Amino acid sequence: KVGVSVYGEIVGHLPSGKMIQPKYDYGCEFGKHDVYVYKITTTNTNGDVIEFNHDQVKNWCNKYGVKMVQEYYIGKAKDLFPELDIHNHWNENFLNKMIDTYLEKGCDLCKSEPKIPAEGVVLKIDDSPEIEAFKLKSFKFLTGESAALDSGEVDIETAQTEEAENYE
Repeated sequence: KVGVSVYGEIVGHLPSGKMIQPKYDYGCEFGKHDVYVYKITTTNTNGDVIEFNHDQVKNWCNKYGVKMVQEYYIGKAKDLFPELDIHNHWNENFLNKMIDTYLEKGCDLCKSEPKIPAEGVVLKIDDSPEIEAFKLKSFKFLTGESAALDSGEVDIETAQTEEAENYE
């Protein structure tokens, strides 16, 4: 179909008060929710899907008063940590520096449990013909997610995915 598709993450609570993602309120008051946009595409009459770059997503969100995922850095990856030697194991050192800088800390948006681990960060490559995104989840978040699954706790997103797969 021709048009614009907006991708986002719904966070907070259902009207019943149940948390969308257990323990993660992302700053939403009890019974309230919010949406954070992370991707927008447009489909033309030929069926070509074109993804908005970061600035286009940001401008669209500002224009329509919609929240966008939190930004930590905009620019070339090689410039984020200028102390790293780009000729000496740069990719490994960059990954470790990303972990040290952005992960294994508390969720800075959550109010109800501010010490709950931050989920992670996304590194998005904007300047190529195919926009690519890579999610780096925190070890503490993954550990909590695994423990919840092991205990039989299922978040809403997983439940809906399983329900959709069973419906097909």
